[in-house]
Amino acid sequence: MAQKKNKKDEAEVFYLFKANWTPAPALDSAAYFMQIVSQNDTTYLCRFYNKYGPMVKQEAFKDKDLTIPNGPFLWYNKDGYLDSAGTVNNGHKDALWSYYRNGKTYLSLFYKNGRIAEKKDYDADIYIDSAGTQKSLTQMFVQDSLYRDSLMRARDSTKPNQVEAKFPGNWTNYIAHNLKTPDRLMNVLGKGQHDVVVSFTVDKEGNVSNVVLLKSVEWSGDAEVFRVLQNSPKWIPAQQNGKPVLYRQKQKLTFQVTEQ
Repeated sequence: MAQKKNKKDEAEVFYLFKANWTPAPALDSAAYFMQIVSQNDTTYLCRFYNKYGPMVKQEAFKDKDLTIPNGPFLWYNKDGYLDSAGTVNNGHKDALWSYYRNGKTYLSLFYKNGRIAEKKDYDADIYIDSAGTQKSLTQMFVQDSLYRDSLMRARDSTKPNQVEAKFPGNWTNYIAHNLKTPDRLMNVLGKGQHDVVVSFTVDKEGNVSNVVLLKSVEWSGDAEVFRVLQNSPKWIPAQQNGKPVLYRQKQKLTFQVTEQ
């Protein structure tokens, strides 16, 4: 069953599902729901949620009919923490795909042209390249560290001058004045501290983009975090050697519910 919600900045559509992921006729019989967010003509995000809990997964598509996977794909565990993530390019896995356990990467796969080009298995301490050659990840890390140290000593006089991106003002005050605790979150989660953890990009012009949930809390809380970050004033871009560069920021945002 589809439900539409009109907004000025983005179009939203909701679909309801039973516990077996078949369509549900009404909210009472639903266990999950999917929110479709149309960000632009070539970016459609499908966010799947537990009816009264964190996100299950996010899928991205290039077309409104949702037939061309394209963009970030994310999966979450039962507690709302990011479980695995990767990028799809026109229907094919692309670049880095990471798999997490207790907040740490235990497996990473690097795709090129839809095929695995590199594999890092942290549990088994194995690195495998595109030719199938295996190496010890630990030994690679030691060798890479020694190599980087030698490069840094050789290039010390030309070390890049890096400056982090900065919010134009007091970021804590901005969050405090703009992040509102949704009624739905209070009703669903009740008293306590409810944290959302995100990462986002500050681009070369200072715009906030590519907001990714590292920990989901509940649909309305997540949506409020997306809203506040996407409406953020421009930041002062990060710089390297005097030139603006992309910058990735991690942030924890907290909803404090004292009473229902």
